[in-house]
Amino acid sequence: MTPGSRWGRGGLRLLLPLCLAAALGATLVACSDDSSSNGDSNSPDVMPLTRILARAFPGVPITLRGGETYTLGTSQAWQLRELGPRLPVGPEGTAGQTAFFTISGSGQVPAPYPGLTSGTYAALASPEEHGLFSVDVYALSADATTLLPLAQVSQQGSFQQGTTSGDSTVSIVPAFTTDIEPDGRPEMVLARQNQRGDITWIEYTVYQRTTDGRWQLLHLDYDDTPVAAVLEYWANVSAGVGIATRWDPETRLEKVWAWLSDEKETVTPNLVSSLSPSADAADRASTESALTAMRNFFELARVPFSPAFAANQPWPGFISAFRHTEAVTLEGVDTPDIRSQNEARITSTIAFAEREGGAIVTRHFKTTFQLERQDGRWLLHKVKAEQVGKADVDTGSG
Repeated sequence: MTPGSRWGRGGLRLLLPLCLAAALGATLVACSDDSSSNGDSNSPDVMPLTRILARAFPGVPITLRGGETYTLGTSQAWQLRELGPRLPVGPEGTAGQTAFFTISGSGQVPAPYPGLTSGTYAALASPEEHGLFSVDVYALSADATTLLPLAQVSQQGSFQQGTTSGDSTVSIVPAFTTDIEPDGRPEMVLARQNQRGDITWIEYTVYQRTTDGRWQLLHLDYDDTPVAAVLEYWANVSAGVGIATRWDPETRLEKVWAWLSDEKETVTPNLVSSLSPSADAADRASTESALTAMRNFFELARVPFSPAFAANQPWPGFISAFRHTEAVTLEGVDTPDIRSQNEARITSTIAFAEREGGAIVTRHFKTTFQLERQDGRWLLHKVKAEQVGKADVDTGSG
């Protein structure tokens, strides 16, 4: 039995991405040199965006202005920019392609949508016979709860990227699809980036197609679906790691991670002073907020642990796994394998970026959680991980 094929309860210690991990006690990492891709099921043959837009905006000249920016019409008053990856789903919730994009501009809106406003949109393409396809254009509602056909857009208009709501600035981009039911009709998963002060974090929001053709935000909890536990776990881990990168590698290793590894330690004035030697009160307040938020996110990451999983992954070891981590990115979640009313397995694809000497090395992993339903809630109970594909090494030299 290879190390990567065994189940264990070691949490993210299992994901140390070096083949040296076995020597460090992380015995459940597969250090294969698999040269295949990371198996992203969300990467079909991607149609050129101009081809999709030509169907979405028939008769409207579309010109690549530079980079990823296009102009709509001849006046260049309206611009379009694609967001995130293409999602492999059509308007009926079956196979297709969905391209998200922003539109911004002023003046006369190009036909055929005279009521179009600046905002966030999606073109959902469905394949037809003889290589043809149709495209339906949707708008993300102003409150970001619904993707709805343009004919149903209210006077509130469409969601504005960078919109400030209270003290939280939000942007939303597509992430991947997953079939949470599972019923053969995948849901869209969008990544919502929140910002409060100088603290940023990602949460994953799921949208499901309704009978009237809309895509509605689902409010998921651990008692609804095992997917919720997996999404919450990776979102909180990613947020905690992201906050740590505000400090240089040496500082975060010697001070921040050392402090965080003590489960009972609080944010002390001495720690804040050592991390923000400036006498500026705002700088000190920012440092204190960052430390508090970092600990909170890692605590939240452990909420969906079963008691047995948590007991076998004590706090110091859990935190130690991330000391050299630069980023954790959730790239996809497979359809849940529901074994019974109380057992499920879910495989997700993770990009794990680690600092190794002067380089940042990114490896992809297939991580499979075994979940158990306990007291009505789906909880992470066991995990196995296997590296897939080759590592990407960034030396920062070019």
